[in-house]
Amino acid sequence: MFTFERELIERKIADAHKVIKEALTKMKNPYVAWSGGKDSTIVTHLVIQHKPNIAIVHLDADADFPETIQYMERLKREWNLNLINVKVKPLLELVARYGYSDELTRIIMKALVYEPIKRIIKQHGFDGCFLGVRHEESYGRSKLLRAQGKLFFNKTYGIWQCLPIGWWTVDDVFRYYEYTNIPLHPLYYEVLFEPIEERRVSYFAGGTSKEKGRFVSLKFFHTHLYNEIRKRTRWVSFFS
Repeated sequence: MFTFERELIERKIADAHKVIKEALTKMKNPYVAWSGGKDSTIVTHLVIQHKPNIAIVHLDADADFPETIQYMERLKREWNLNLINVKVKPLLELVARYGYSDELTRIIMKALVYEPIKRIIKQHGFDGCFLGVRHEESYGRSKLLRAQGKLFFNKTYGIWQCLPIGWWTVDDVFRYYEYTNIPLHPLYYEVLFEPIEERRVSYFAGGTSKEKGRFVSLKFFHTHLYNEIRKRTRWVSFFS
């Protein structure tokens, strides 16, 4: 790593720790949302340096890559994580019912994210959450960060939300892995058809980036999972 890259990521890390410390002054019982992906893993690694026993919440839709499950189990053991695995509606059931239609994204977010989050907040009494959300990922996330900043009170859920790496770029993300030498999810090392910054390594059945080769990658590298999707859905045009 070049000196300027090291200095840049050190500044980004210091800024992330600063906002995490501020967030923890407002939160009595927070959690970290962890998918196993590159961004939420960084946030997990950052936050446990301040609160080692914080709840780490994973929403389990029975559609994780085998490598994701192994990776999360490895870090749970090595980092001594207080991991809470929350079972949600199986993603393949939604795919079978709705296919990869425009409606599916909205349904997934409601059934696999919004509703489960409300339940776990009520069940565990959480009053804060740390998220691996970055501005580059979508217009909506960039707009959220511009409007709310990296720490804000979410009135919908009634909790504080902290986005420590919200303004990081994908280059910053990979610099962090090089700088800290923490393990990167193994699927990021594979030669896939999707651009590396758009790869999704949690739910194999998700529709994100389907136009950019997501299912081509799945067919080549995880044929049994690809066949499982084909078996479940009537919308087979994406899988011909």
